[in-house]
Amino acid sequence: MAPSMPRPTFIRLEPVALDELDLELGRLRCPPPSRVEALRLDMGRNGQLSPLVARLRSTGPAELLDGFKRVRAARALGWTTLEVGYLEASTSLALALMISLNRRFGLSHVEEALVIRELVASGLTGVEVGQLLGRHKSWVSRRLGLLERLAPELQEDLKLGLLDPGVARRLLPLPRGNQVELAAVVRRAELGARQTETLVGLWRRAPSEEARRYLTTHPKEALAASNPPATEALVDPRLSSRGQWVHGRLHQALQAMSRLGEALRDGLPPEDRGLLAEAIGDLKHRMKEVTSLLGSGDADGS
Repeated sequence: MAPSMPRPTFIRLEPVALDELDLELGRLRCPPPSRVEALRLDMGRNGQLSPLVARLRSTGPAELLDGFKRVRAARALGWTTLEVGYLEASTSLALALMISLNRRFGLSHVEEALVIRELVASGLTGVEVGQLLGRHKSWVSRRLGLLERLAPELQEDLKLGLLDPGVARRLLPLPRGNQVELAAVVRRAELGARQTETLVGLWRRAPSEEARRYLTTHPKEALAASNPPATEALVDPRLSSRGQWVHGRLHQALQAMSRLGEALRDGLPPEDRGLLAEAIGDLKHRMKEVTSLLGSGDADGS
C-alpha cells in the first residue's frame, strides 16, 4: 500500500469575507441540492461547526479547497463571512487534499475522478497520483474510466446520486449509447451491480437484435434463466446432518469472503488498516483455527 498523504497544518484561522476567496476549484464539486439544503438547515440551527480550508498563494486570493457546500449554505442564509483555516501546499498536494479532507463524508466517484483528472493534467502519472492519495493505481484507473468511457448523461446521474457507482462500472464495456439504454433497464428493474454485470455480458453475447430486445424488456427473466441453481441446494446426500450443517456454513463463509474481496478491490486507506489491525488479526487466527479443525480435505485424510 502506498504511504498516506501528510496531514495539512493550519497556519492560522480567521473570519474571511466569502467574496475574498477564490472558488474556482468548485468546478470539481457537484453536491446534490438536497445536501446543501440539509447543511443550510444545520448551520442555521448550530452555526459554523468547522472551518473552511483554503490554500495561501504568493499572489491573488486564497484558493478554497474544502467547504464549497458551506459557502453555498452560508450565502443562502445571507451570511457574508465564514471562519477559514489557511495552509500552504503545492498545487498537487492541494488537489489531493480535496479528496483526503472528504474521506469521512465522501466525495462522489465522479468528483474524485474530476480531481484525479486535474492531477494527471498537472503532470503526474497514474502511479504517482495513487501514491499521493495512498491508493493503488488500479483505483486511479477505475475513477478515470468513469470520465473517459461513461456516457455524459450517466456522469450527471452519478453526480446527483441517481446511479450506483458499481452499476456504472459494469456499464463501461458498452458503447455510450447502449450504456444509457441498459442503465434505464437496470433502474427500471432495480438491478444491483452483479446483476448488471451479468446482464451486460448477456447483451454483448446476444446473437441478434431480437435477443437483445428480449433482454431489455424482460431483464429479470433473462437473468433467472442464465443463473444455475444455488450451490447450497446441491448438498451431497451422503453427508451426515452435522456435515450438511457445516456445508451450509462453509457456503455462507465463501459468499461473505467473495463480497469482502469485491469491496476491497479499491484498496484500503492506510489509516483504516491500522484501526482494523485487531479485527484483521482475529480473522486470520480464526481462519487458521477452522482450517486446522477441518483438516486438509484430502480423501485419504493426509
